[in-house]
Parts: sequence; C-alpha cells; structure tokens
Amino acid sequence: MRVIATRRTSGERPSYVERIGKPEDLLELLGEADVVAVCVPLTTETERLFDARAFAALKPGAILINIARGKVVDTQAMLAALDSGQIGGACLDVTDPEPLPADHALWRAKNVVITPHVAADAQLTDERSWELLRDNLRRFGAGEPLLNVVDKQAGY
Repeated sequence: MRVIATRRTSGERPSYVERIGKPEDLLELLGEADVVAVCVPLTTETERLFDARAFAALKPGAILINIARGKVVDTQAMLAALDSGQIGGACLDVTDPEPLPADHALWRAKNVVITPHVAADAQLTDERSWELLRDNLRRFGAGEPLLNVVDKQAGY
C-alpha cells in the first residue's frame, strides 16, 4: 500500500509514509487516494473539512473512512457524493448528527458501513494506555516533558 498523508506540523516522515503534505495540499492529495482515513481533531479549522469541494477532489470511486468526529464531514455533501457515485462508499465510526436518528438516509445507503463509535477500542489500546501512563509518571518524576499533552491553543 502506498501511504500519503497531511499534517499541520513539520517533522520527520515515518518510514511507512511516502509523502506528507500540509493542510493546504489536501485537495491535491485527495485526487491520488483510493481510500481516505479521516483522523483529525474537531476544531474550527477541521469542521466540515470534507465538504462538497473535498468530495469533488477525491478520485472517483474512493472510499472514505471517518474515525475522527462526525462534524469533520459534511453529511449532506457526503450523501450527494455517495448517490452520484463520486465516492464508492463510506465507513463511518462517527456521524453528524450523533447519535444518528433511526430514519436517517445514511442507514439506508447500500455503500455505507456504520460502526458504533468504537474505532479507539483496538486490541492494544489498554496496553498502550498503561505504557503511556507509566512513561509519563517516570517523566514527571524525572522532570522531563510529558507525552500527549493537550495543546489548549490548538484545541486538542
């Protein structure tokens, strides 16, 4: 698999990522993607990030996976892209609105899979959480910077 990504900060590219763009490169990168995994925090910058323009920029038939927050995706624009065939399908762990009403069109879409907001619950989630806690306790005791500190200015 060829992995391309965006991120707002600079830094070394992980070995498994072929190319990293900035947020302003998103529309260009969408045209290269067969599958898009959305995993961004919900901020004023990312609300409705996947709107009609983003769906139009996607490679026809691409699959959208949203494990971020429901409001990152414009639901009506996604439904239009699904109905037109612009995107081949969507896998949604989160929706807008959430919870999704029983009569919502997403439940009837044949090319949509909806999971019950469980993407963060993986086989190693608990193990990694405990490792992070132990490492941060050690760091705190040693006077070192902590990992995964919330940036209040960024909003996450």
